[in-house]
Amino acid sequence: MKCRRRDIIVAQDDWNSKIGEDAQEDWEGACGQHCNQVTNDRGLILLEFAKYNGLKIMNTFARHKLSRRWTWHSHGGEYHNQIDNIMLKRRFQSSVNIAQTRSFPGADVGSDHELCYDDVCTQV
Repeated sequence: MKCRRRDIIVAQDDWNSKIGEDAQEDWEGACGQHCNQVTNDRGLILLEFAKYNGLKIMNTFARHKLSRRWTWHSHGGEYHNQIDNIMLKRRFQSSVNIAQTRSFPGADVGSDHELCYDDVCTQV
């Protein structure tokens, strides 16, 4: 897919990818230091995709308490993970309010996943 330079690209999904704190050094620019666990295979694929396409995994840059970073909970609440990610073209990172990039625990969305939010402000 070809995109114009001025197009804002946002990719958000349940990637089932875990991005660990160790990834920040190896994948500088693609992810931040605020991650919850060790990187899994799907996390490495996502990091490679982000780096190759000039994307940043935005919800790894925000410093929040753990409950605001978790995007998935097991039934019974025993396990928690940050597996849903929001990616944005690196060029537009200054348009994002990092403090507001988080999940909303307790939002009644009828799923074992949390609602993820990213505040992007653009000027037209």
